[in-house]
Amino acid sequence: MTQLTTDLAKKSVGRFNWISPDGTNDGHDTGPPQQDALMQEYLTPLLPSSYFQPGGDGILIIWYDEADLDDACCGGPVGEDCGGRLPVMVIGPGIRTNNIDDTPANHDSALRLSSSSWG
Repeated sequence: MTQLTTDLAKKSVGRFNWISPDGTNDGHDTGPPQQDALMQEYLTPLLPSSYFQPGGDGILIIWYDEADLDDACCGGPVGEDCGGRLPVMVIGPGIRTNNIDDTPANHDSALRLSSSSWG
């Protein structure tokens, strides 16, 4: 995160950046308040950057990676190969706003999106 903050200030952010919080900040060992604090700390300087403003080409994907297989998360049914529905947010100047897509997706889908965007 320190490097990303530096790169934002220099306007030299890499084409692909992966941020994976530790067990405290991802909510596994704590909960939503810790997740919210991390998001606020890092998204507050990121979203106003030129990458995420009109004319920019940034895409931010926030993907919660797990659900409890015993519960229907977010009101969705538990599937045989998934733990229910998880929130995924895709943010960027070229992203259609207020869109809800019920198409099943997984982490490979995010990789496919990145790969197809870059040809």
